[in-house]
Amino acid sequence: MKHTVTEMDVISVPVPSSTDSYSAVSNHLIIELVKEHARRLDFEISETIYRLSRNGNQMSGLYKLTTEDNEMSMMLGFFNSYDKSRRLGIGSGALVNICTNGMIMAEFKALRKHSGKLKDEVDYLIYNAIRQVRPQFQEAQQQKLFFQDKPITDIRAVHELVGEMFLTEDLLPAFQLTALQKGMVDPDNHFRILDNKEIIEGKTAWDYYNLVTEAYKSSPAIDFVDRHVRFHKYMKTKFGAADEPTTESTVEPAIVVPEVYDVF
Repeated sequence: MKHTVTEMDVISVPVPSSTDSYSAVSNHLIIELVKEHARRLDFEISETIYRLSRNGNQMSGLYKLTTEDNEMSMMLGFFNSYDKSRRLGIGSGALVNICTNGMIMAEFKALRKHSGKLKDEVDYLIYNAIRQVRPQFQEAQQQKLFFQDKPITDIRAVHELVGEMFLTEDLLPAFQLTALQKGMVDPDNHFRILDNKEIIEGKTAWDYYNLVTEAYKSSPAIDFVDRHVRFHKYMKTKFGAADEPTTESTVEPAIVVPEVYDVF
């Protein structure tokens, strides 16, 4: 199945039947609640991107939100599955306007085993995640500036980054490695970093960040979200952003996506 699809494709996937220990959260309910709470909290959705994989059993969505920033926009991301591979999760970050590359930096809040009505649990999860959009975006803006202040001047540093991501960090599958390589030298790519196998003057970690997230656009639905989050953590650690002071916010601690899948 193709990865990028329409909203109708997403809500048309048949919802599995519920059992005593399993209750599916429909894609349609998620989308309606995200839109409803976005409106309630004064967000305007300017663009939607949906992905399906595993014959429609895995779904992810990205919503670009209208933002007074010429370079980046606020973003909501969410994922769901009908095959018990993942619980519903939702988080936020930023999209780069020039190419719709993502900086998915929030820990994704995941639906826990419910006590009471499932819809109430989902509603609460989504509402609280959307409340975090603005502080997360402020942090994304800070981290963009941080990466822009980290020059890349040595081809060996690029070799190390790419090799480590491919060989040891499981952040760069072979087919996306090829896409990254092409982006690095493409004269039409705003973020390209190489010319005749030499680093172009003035290039930074922000350029490399965007080349990688551009390559990630071919990821299957749930891998798309996971890989962005893990890559963001990797870049923060690699360039020391994790030790930098960040904007004070009310962003809540992460709830790690659980390994037990009895209720969705």
